[in-house]
Amino acid sequence: MRKRIWQWAGLLTALLMLALAWALPTPAQAADTSYAGNHLSDYGIPDAVTEVLMTNSRYANGESPVGRGQTPATFTIGDVEQLLTVSLADVTYKGDGTIDTSTPDPTVAAWIASAKAAGSGAAADVPTYDIAQNAYSLNSAGQVETVLANKAMSVDGRNNEQPAVNFLFQIVASASSAAIVDLDGVTSQVGDTITAQAIMALFQTDRLPNLETLIISNDNLGDLQYIMYTLQGHPSLFNVTSAQHVTSLDMSNNGITSFPSGAAFTIGAHLTDLNFNGNPTTQISGSLNETLIQLIVRNGGVGKLDSLKPNTDDYNTVHWLVTLMNAASGTMQISSGAVNVIMQAVPDLVSDDAVNQYWPQMNQATAQAIINAVNQAKDPTTGKTTAIKHENVTLDILDLVASGEASTSINSLTVSPTLTIQPITLASPSGTYPSTTAFTVQADLDANATISVYMREWVDTDQTITPTPYFMGGLTFPAVTIRNRATSALTNALTLAQNAQIFYQNGSQAQKGLTADFKPGAISLALSPDELTHVRPGTYQASITWTVQDAQTTNSDTTRK
Repeated sequence: MRKRIWQWAGLLTALLMLALAWALPTPAQAADTSYAGNHLSDYGIPDAVTEVLMTNSRYANGESPVGRGQTPATFTIGDVEQLLTVSLADVTYKGDGTIDTSTPDPTVAAWIASAKAAGSGAAADVPTYDIAQNAYSLNSAGQVETVLANKAMSVDGRNNEQPAVNFLFQIVASASSAAIVDLDGVTSQVGDTITAQAIMALFQTDRLPNLETLIISNDNLGDLQYIMYTLQGHPSLFNVTSAQHVTSLDMSNNGITSFPSGAAFTIGAHLTDLNFNGNPTTQISGSLNETLIQLIVRNGGVGKLDSLKPNTDDYNTVHWLVTLMNAASGTMQISSGAVNVIMQAVPDLVSDDAVNQYWPQMNQATAQAIINAVNQAKDPTTGKTTAIKHENVTLDILDLVASGEASTSINSLTVSPTLTIQPITLASPSGTYPSTTAFTVQADLDANATISVYMREWVDTDQTITPTPYFMGGLTFPAVTIRNRATSALTNALTLAQNAQIFYQNGSQAQKGLTADFKPGAISLALSPDELTHVRPGTYQASITWTVQDAQTTNSDTTRK
């Protein structure tokens, strides 16, 4: 019996300990005590570089190490592990603690550029780097801890090396709490792109479990061939683990003119923001295309490529880009020049989503190419499009007429200030487009006085192209009752054009308070297919000239917008 009681007591104790383990918060992973207390100067990193890191980095509460009163003599690797934002650049911060601006720090850039390759016989006071193939494996988890503990590494028979540049990247990659790492311009002063790539590749992105934003802009990376091919099989700059969720990557202004072929970078799996601005890339290869597909199509993110200069002779580049432009989920931000080059190259492949997305950047030639493609795709029997549709693409027609007054004796005239016409769709290059607002004409007229009216051409209000685009279109007013104490009516529908037409002829007696009301949809614009050849996407405006002529005095007064 006593034995059974002890068994139950042991079981209860175990259950209690298990419950406490679940109830208590999981402690944060402690720094490796074998090197957590080491200072950056222990690895040949000058205090001036450490001060840049301390000034521009931030803890979770928004404080910088400098703001906490820390100095290079007290700042340790353990402190680096606690940073929320790690930066080797000069930054300013927004109110929410995220980076607002980042520029390369000249002290850091000059120090890294002054470094010599390991084994080159550099003087003792000159920093070194080791970019031998075996050096990269020493940066990975399971190896780097030994290197940092020993403050030395052995590569290819060179024992007890102390490459300060390697150490700097290893220490920054030890920031296990960091959500943001900023390496803007650290290799900006390195003379050749291959060396710059090799040095930047020393940074092991996969060692940062909480990383969300990586900034590697202005680093003179060039074509990325070294990172993509020479370092194949080694963990490197663009590789992450399946548990990491990097959402923002800034690799702007790196002089990347072409991108290596291959699979998408693993860092792109969760990206929603890619800054590729400032890279005059002409061809989209498999690796970049796959990364952009992940970003834009799958993740609904934004890709910024303002310096893209697509080579239209490259089939894959054009067709991959138009596929990305057609995506309804995300956005590819490219220049107007690139938009028009791509759309004019393959107008029959451009989707409604793409036209709506890039409407403000399209020029007249692009609009015409798409209109031609739509027309060519129509079934001549049914009039329906067989290959492509642009039913949601619109041409905004706004601000048609303005009010005016004219008088001779009792003659006066007031018209509604504006009339808006339903947007024109590129899928329907001819037909009628009804008004979407009401329109009113009010007049006092002498006996036998006449209201005549004519319409000018539609002109692009943006005036961004010379000569200014314009087109003609007839505006149809239906027969309507002109109300007063006595009632009269327009006998025929009236279609306005450039020639003046009679809108209303008064009877033999003077009348006041004449009113003609046109409900929304009553007035319509008629547009022929020929006129659409003059149209590009944009906002257009036309004006109407109203004239009241007194038949008794032959006096007239004209109002024109």
